[in-house]
Amino acid sequence: MDAALLAPQFAINNRLHISDFFNAEFATAVHKALVGDVPWTRTMVIQGQGVEAPLNTYLAAGQRRLQLKAEVALGCFPPQSRAELEIRQQHPRRPVNP
Repeated sequence: MDAALLAPQFAINNRLHISDFFNAEFATAVHKALVGDVPWTRTMVIQGQGVEAPLNTYLAAGQRRLQLKAEVALGCFPPQSRAELEIRQQHPRRPVNP
């Protein structure tokens, strides 16, 4: 492909249509992958570990979303630290008054 020949067309709409860029088999595979519902996943890095959750679950409203975030976060800690965090959640410290 010659970029100099394509540049004037690209300048018109900031995009190009290049016929037969993909072979038929690959074009069909791409089309099938993009049609319908896509099982999106939310990926997070917590304490240096990658964690994934189905996006529809992650986007669930209210208490369940908060619970999911807490479960994911706790799962990223080593067992001893996790136990300490669970105890702190059950018995939060009261603020110190000056």
